[in-house]
Amino acid sequence: MPVPVPVVKLEVKQEQSIVQILEAIPIPSSVLIAQEISVQDVAPMEIFLEGDWVPGPVRDERQEGESEARGKLSIREVAPPTVRKTDEIGGEDSPVQPLARNPIRDVRKTVSFELNAGKKLHSRNYIRGVLHPQPVRVWFGALISVVTLMLLPATFVAGGLMLAKYSLWFAVIPAAFLLFGILYFIYARGIKCRICGQPLFSPKACHRHPKAHRIPILGYILPTSIHMLFFHWFRCMYCGTSVRMKE
Repeated sequence: MPVPVPVVKLEVKQEQSIVQILEAIPIPSSVLIAQEISVQDVAPMEIFLEGDWVPGPVRDERQEGESEARGKLSIREVAPPTVRKTDEIGGEDSPVQPLARNPIRDVRKTVSFELNAGKKLHSRNYIRGVLHPQPVRVWFGALISVVTLMLLPATFVAGGLMLAKYSLWFAVIPAAFLLFGILYFIYARGIKCRICGQPLFSPKACHRHPKAHRIPILGYILPTSIHMLFFHWFRCMYCGTSVRMKE
């Protein structure tokens, strides 16, 4: 006896779309020709469906979820700053005017008009550069440095004359050198450039700026100090910045 084949009945919920269950599989034209099937013999899809079902667009839940997520996103556009203002409520707009510059000149960067009156621009007498915050201290440090450096060789000469039994008044020179040397180490040695922060009256083993004040054999400190005393401005031997000691 033939074994009865069990029949499985598929139940489709009403809420589930039929289009999501059925799947159309394309058939190559070579298969239709080999089976001698014409286009007219292929039945339309509507005869396989029961009821008055009208074919519609396929519903894709994944695309709908993405579209809903995109709908929730919002791009915030920041409006550019306006250059107009309203003086009164309901009045007409007027363009914003730029802020007026401070009429007071900054003496730290620009010299006063009377300081260089009648002086040539490229002469040494023309005071230039930024103002040092401690001009009096710099000037006094330059004076101490000049006197100390000049007393150094004079001390050796005076010592030789004293050994040769010349007048004992030459002992004043070594005593003065000792006094100004102490002032130099206490006062002048710590004075620094306001731009680079390097010491102005202390020697350092490094390269100097090409435009620094320099005299062969005498070096940099003595010419820079003399330039400060006579012209009230100097060029830093390290960074090359012009610094003045007058407003």
